[in-house]
Amino acid sequence: MDIVLGATGRVGSALASALLTRGRRVRAVVRNAAKAQRLRQMGASIALADFTDAATLHSAFAGGDSVFVVTAEDPASHDAIAEAEAFLGACRNAIRAAGVRRVIGLSSDGAQHATGTGHLMVSHMLEHAFDDMGVETVFIRPSYYYSNWMLSVPVAKERGVVPTFFPVDLAVPMIAPEDVAQFAAMVFAEEVGPRRVHEITGPCFYSASDIAAMFGELLGRTVTAQRIPEESWLDSLMQAGFSPANAQYMAEMTAAVISGLTATEGDARVMPTLFRAYAQPLLAGT
Repeated sequence: MDIVLGATGRVGSALASALLTRGRRVRAVVRNAAKAQRLRQMGASIALADFTDAATLHSAFAGGDSVFVVTAEDPASHDAIAEAEAFLGACRNAIRAAGVRRVIGLSSDGAQHATGTGHLMVSHMLEHAFDDMGVETVFIRPSYYYSNWMLSVPVAKERGVVPTFFPVDLAVPMIAPEDVAQFAAMVFAEEVGPRRVHEITGPCFYSASDIAAMFGELLGRTVTAQRIPEESWLDSLMQAGFSPANAQYMAEMTAAVISGLTATEGDARVMPTLFRAYAQPLLAGT
């Protein structure tokens, strides 16, 4: 059985759907069962779990062969690094108790670095959390998610602006979350070659100016990218609901991306979805 943590999240829900479409047995592990009704209707079993409680995770993992592990992202949490340590500790205990054979982890570009990458240090922690457990581990490192830009749609519609921490003409690798899920489903089904780390990306690098221009075309108005000065990053993040610690992690992560520190170690596998194809149906009803 395939166990999918975070099965109501952006990647997790698409992964669970892709696995069910392949005819695989899936248990969706969630915090809120009401959000998992679509997956239940598709044929998944649903398990409720506190992601930092090894006992409830053990119950959710029981009978599972492969487990998809994704670290939670809660901007308002006190400290993302400390919470990741607690979560990964609970996962270790649950995996050992349930006899899970394989861990498939959703990591990130830049996970090769133990320090200096802010929030991405969580991905490094994930990639090494199970080193001494004798289980097979596979980690997927996607590039920057297209979906992050969708948070800017309301201000793009209202003010014709896409705010960004990046230099407006800095082109970075990006990917659709659904492509990440499809690749993860391929890993579950062993449709890709055996590797410990898979780096994946979309077909193009995009800058904030590129994103703004496409938003403008899709929204039928002029939209431009507007950079937020670095000295304003922490205030902007905390005003958006980030705790002081998590705001600092996000600022450090942004600086690492801009500097090129988070570049892939090898040649990334290219997934097919372009940003315009991703955004167009999402903006169609706006």
